[in-house]
Amino acid sequence: MLAEILVPTVFFATLFGISYLFFTSRNRERMAMIDKGIDPQIFKKDYKQVSFFTLFLLNVGLLAIGVGIAMLVGGILEMVGVEDEIAYPSSVLIFGGCALLIGFKMTKELVNNLPKNNSPKI
Repeated sequence: MLAEILVPTVFFATLFGISYLFFTSRNRERMAMIDKGIDPQIFKKDYKQVSFFTLFLLNVGLLAIGVGIAMLVGGILEMVGVEDEIAYPSSVLIFGGCALLIGFKMTKELVNNLPKNNSPKI
């Protein structure tokens, strides 16, 4: 009974504490740099514009391909003699993880090849 109230309270209090410390320390650091005469323009970065929807579809598509290949490999492993409780989950995790890594590398390459946009994104 007490755990039902205490666990969510502690969880959200911890989330609030971490975010509060992050933002206050970042603000103090920036104010100290400005006081020392460092140019505040260093906080502005060149952001490259990539559609979130495009990146989402790329990664979901690759994950679907990876899971499809994994199901095929799991079926082959089951025919060879591996138990289906081991063959399917392990192949889905392995091929799904590989597909997400490939998606990450493709996303990174796509973002790096775009022309720069000088307006900061907030």
